[in-house]
Amino acid sequence: WPERSPYRLYALSNAASLLALALATFWFDVQFTRETQARIWAGSFVLYGLAILSAGVIAIRSKPAAAALEQSREKQESHSRWLWLALPFCSSTLLLSITAKLTQDYAVVPFLWTLPLGLYLFTYVLAFDHPRWYPRRFCAGALVVALIFIWVIVFFGRLQGNSGFFLPLLAHLAVLGFGCQFCHGELYRLRPKTHDLSGYYLGIAGGGLLGGLFVSLAAPAWFRTHAELPLSLLLCA
Repeated sequence: WPERSPYRLYALSNAASLLALALATFWFDVQFTRETQARIWAGSFVLYGLAILSAGVIAIRSKPAAAALEQSREKQESHSRWLWLALPFCSSTLLLSITAKLTQDYAVVPFLWTLPLGLYLFTYVLAFDHPRWYPRRFCAGALVVALIFIWVIVFFGRLQGNSGFFLPLLAHLAVLGFGCQFCHGELYRLRPKTHDLSGYYLGIAGGGLLGGLFVSLAAPAWFRTHAELPLSLLLCA
C-alpha cells in the first residue's frame, strides 16, 4: 500500500513490545522456571533470526519497485534532521535516569523498572498511532507543570529529610510520561516522506542508543551523583 502512512506500523511494533513486557513480567516469570524461560528465549531468538533473514530477502527482491517509487517522489528538504537524533536521545536519557533514580534511591521493589519502560513504550504508541493523541499545547503545558511538580517534591523532600515513596514516584512518572509524549509527538511531527524512512528510523534508534550509552557508561564515569537526571530534565525543557 504505497499511498498509506507507514507510521502506524511503528505504533504497532511498540504496542507489541509493550505486550511482550507485560507478558514477560506477569506471566512468564510466574508460570515458568528459569530453565524453561531460557529454552523459550533461545527458540524465540532463532525464530527472530529467521524472520530478519526473510525480511532481508523480501527487501532485496522488492528493491527495484522501491527505487521506482522513490524516483517518483519529490525530494523533501529537511533542516531539522538533527532532531531525529536529539528527541529520542532526550526521551531515552529521561527513561533510564528516572528508572535508576526510582530503583536505587527510593525503593528496591521487584519489577519497578517495568513502570517507566511501559510508560515510555506507551507514549510511542500514542504519538505514532494518530495525531489526535498529541495535543501539542496541552502536552507542552503539562510538561512544564510536571517539571515544577518534581522540583517541588525533591526540594521539600530534601528539607524534610524524607518525602515518602508515592509522591516521588508519581512526580517522576508524570515528568517521564509528559516528557516522552512531548519528545515523541514532536518526533512524529517531523516525520519525513517515505523515501527518508531509513534515515528517520536510524535517527530514532541512534538517539536511543546514545541516550543509553550516556546514562549507563558516561554518567557513572563523569558524575558522583545522579546528575544525569537533572540534565535530562534540562534537555527536555
